Amino acid sequence: MKQVHRRLAVAVIAASFSIPLLAGCSGDDDSPTSEENVTAACTALSELKSTLDSASSDMKTATTVGELRTIRESIVAAYDKADAAVEDVADDQANALTDAWTTFTKNASAVGDDASLAQARDTMVAEAQSFARTRDEVQAELSCQ
Repeated sequence: MKQVHRRLAVAVIAASFSIPLLAGCSGDDDSPTSEENVTAACTALSELKSTLDSASSDMKTATTVGELRTIRESIVAAYDKADAAVEDVADDQANALTDAWTTFTKNASAVGDDASLAQARDTMVAEAQSFARTRDEVQAELSCQ
């Protein structure tokens, strides 16, 4: 009977790997929320596009090497800002995935050998659904509007 429970747990865990994985938010009070990080990344990417658009026309009319260097520096600054903002979003997602995975494995492993098949199944299904909700939330955060 114990082997049946273990096999069920292994099967459910293996099935859970088919859930697409992405990542989400961190919970530090002083840090920006994941939503704020996404907004900042979208804004920074928009600013980078504007900088590139302006630089494209400015380069055509530049009359000195110094002007070209100034244009290049503005592109570098906009890129650095966008890169840092996108990295913050990636960190949030990685933290959300790690937290969800830790919770899933902890609770899935906690199914005791004395649990009934129904109890083990209910626990594993609930944990897989919770993990899937985290994935859905992370995916939804990736849409810049």
